[in-house]
Amino acid sequence: MSFRYAPPVALALLPFHLVSFATFLWTWTALAIAALGWVCRGWTLAALALYPVLLKVSVGNIHILLAAAIVLGFRLPESWTFVILTKVTTGVGILWFAFRAEWRLLVRALAAVAVVAAVTYPFVPGWWADWIRMLESNVGLSGSTSVAVPLALRFPVAWSSWRGVPARTVAGRCRSRPSSPSRRSGRRASRCSSRSSRWRRDRRRRRLGCRTSPRRP
Repeated sequence: MSFRYAPPVALALLPFHLVSFATFLWTWTALAIAALGWVCRGWTLAALALYPVLLKVSVGNIHILLAAAIVLGFRLPESWTFVILTKVTTGVGILWFAFRAEWRLLVRALAAVAVVAAVTYPFVPGWWADWIRMLESNVGLSGSTSVAVPLALRFPVAWSSWRGVPARTVAGRCRSRPSSPSRRSGRRASRCSSRSSRWRRDRRRRRLGCRTSPRRP
């Protein structure tokens, strides 16, 4: 089976059989660039200047669209359907909602996948059977050439996601470790971030007409 994505993706691409390959290629490239522009905003040109990003766009890789779907997934959990039905293992990111105890968003994401599968299965049951067999045959195989990110870099991000701590605060705390040469500047950055958060919280309370708690001297 040369097409390795789920049957709903194949069904969505069927209309492109009516146009030339050049038309499909230009449409797909434009879609990838639009997705990149939505994710990177003002940094789009800078992102395109990076060789890995330019390579993904030029060869028509789906990774740019996956990135856009994941970013959108924080606000619209149903977009994880595209991620799970294309790159199955990438769907592990859906556990973001479970670790943060956002069960309603998790249910929405899983329900969207189930609905798409239930609607498309009666039309192409053979495609679904072939796709599942393909997944089973690839269990345990590893042909990736990706560079593994060290645990020391991944853990602070995962911890901040679980605790709901802003990334800039985590960066300040990482810099304020005793082993860091910029300990003093890191503590200053952490204090500034904490004060900024407190100021925004107090301003929001004043706007709502609430009484703020007295500050310590």
